[in-house]
Amino acid sequence: MGELLINATNLLQNILLKAEQYPNIPENYMKYLQFAPVFLIFFILVLLLKPIIARIAQKVNAIDLPAQMRVEKLNPYDQTQGIKAIHKTPTPLLGGVAVLLPLLLSIPLLITNNELVIPFLTAGVILLIIGILDDVYNLPAPIQLAGQLVASTVIAISAIDIPFINNPLGGTFNLNWWQIDGNILDITLRLILPGDLLLIFWIMLCTNAVKWVGGIGGLLESNMIVAYLMMFVLGIRAESLLVTYTSIALAGGIAGGWIFDFPPAKIFTGSTGKTMYGFIIAVLALVNGAKVAATIIILAIPLIDALYVIIHRYRTYKPKNFIELMRINGPMHLHHQLYNMNLTPPQILLVETTIAVFFGVVAVLTTGAYKFFFLLFILFVTLLGIVILNKKAQKKKEEEAKRVSQESPESKYSY
Repeated sequence: MGELLINATNLLQNILLKAEQYPNIPENYMKYLQFAPVFLIFFILVLLLKPIIARIAQKVNAIDLPAQMRVEKLNPYDQTQGIKAIHKTPTPLLGGVAVLLPLLLSIPLLITNNELVIPFLTAGVILLIIGILDDVYNLPAPIQLAGQLVASTVIAISAIDIPFINNPLGGTFNLNWWQIDGNILDITLRLILPGDLLLIFWIMLCTNAVKWVGGIGGLLESNMIVAYLMMFVLGIRAESLLVTYTSIALAGGIAGGWIFDFPPAKIFTGSTGKTMYGFIIAVLALVNGAKVAATIIILAIPLIDALYVIIHRYRTYKPKNFIELMRINGPMHLHHQLYNMNLTPPQILLVETTIAVFFGVVAVLTTGAYKFFFLLFILFVTLLGIVILNKKAQKKKEEEAKRVSQESPESKYSY
């Protein structure tokens, strides 16, 4: 076993570029460029795998149908039928499997930190299975959330914790009020309260925020390429091999499959990718030394979109509980708003990706209190945008009601 681990470590070292082979490249750049082969390997691998996965998806009937083609309304909270369609043709799902399966298979061969790797892989396999089943059988929201909760709990009881959070104005807030330690097969188990409750909330927030972005082919993928490249930079700075390798591998893999994702998409990432991309970013932020503030900025678009949609759903549909809230499916996401402004899917892709790059660069370049004040600025702009959009939506609703009233056959008899 020890020899296998040594060989695996040597394999990763052989993949990476060597500084002595490129003496003219400054060291500050070389520490990033040495991972270029990892990016390229996953790029080519996913480029070859995605067409195969698309054929498998068709055979197992993992197909996404446009709203207008859904004969049976399985979800009573589905508000997408009858709206202006973005996605117009049946499209295979399971695209995320082509990206994530090679990653999950390669990590235990190349990274030997069992305390972090085994919980990470265990949670990843759980979500991979749930995602595949959802793409094939359209699982109910409670089952999907239960799978996310189990995977998040696996991370929470591992050596990955949030024992404190930094105060941007100085000092820290202690979250380790009560701790339980254990060990199974040389794997550290640790439960910290209330820190691990915050950890679970953080992971599920990022998971579902990212999941909601994927309404247009290539949109989720473009956001995730930017996000993982920024996480890669943060991983290099923190000298975390798990963060660095996972981030650059996913950036390369998602980029390799992007040619099939560009609208009109040939294959959708599906529930597997939608669920795991956000989950992995949330976990990597914790492994990377609780870079939560930076990750919030990197995921600004998904988080802002999620905040707006949740507020709108509560105000419009008044759900009785969280499960009912999650089952609501309506055209209120940012990409829907842009589409209603007559932007084409490629134009929406360009707009949101540009914003994602801006936020990502800010996350990487700012530190300490600057991040805190920038987060406050984002929150202020978000709340202001929500108020404006709600007023516009209400005005549009009133105008539509007035128009219907004027066109009613009974209106000519009214006084």
